[in-house]
Amino acid sequence: VQPRSKKTRMAKSAPSPTNVNRHKVLHNYHDHAQATFPPEIDADLGGDGDGDKRKGPRGGVTVPFPTKLHVMLSKVEADGLSQIVSWQPHGRCFLVHKPKEFVTEVMPLYFRQSKLTSFQRQ
Repeated sequence: VQPRSKKTRMAKSAPSPTNVNRHKVLHNYHDHAQATFPPEIDADLGGDGDGDKRKGPRGGVTVPFPTKLHVMLSKVEADGLSQIVSWQPHGRCFLVHKPKEFVTEVMPLYFRQSKLTSFQRQ
């Protein structure tokens, strides 16, 4: 019998997936799809696109993008524009159904950017 090479010995000595001690990740999932917003955030996003005014000499935004996005998705649903953009049924993501209409009808109401690619990068 010929001796095995070092490479072969290393491969044979590695534990198989069934022998590895596995651990469980405990998730504390909360569905935020039906969440409401405090009046001050709602007022900052009054639909005029000014929710991201700069503050101070260093810039910054008054309302973070994820918050603006969530408010937009809630208001679009209330305004009957869910055929353009809407939450998925499970509430963990959203889908832009009609990108052209989203850029022309929805984005100008809530965001200063006017290009879908800029929105996607956020």
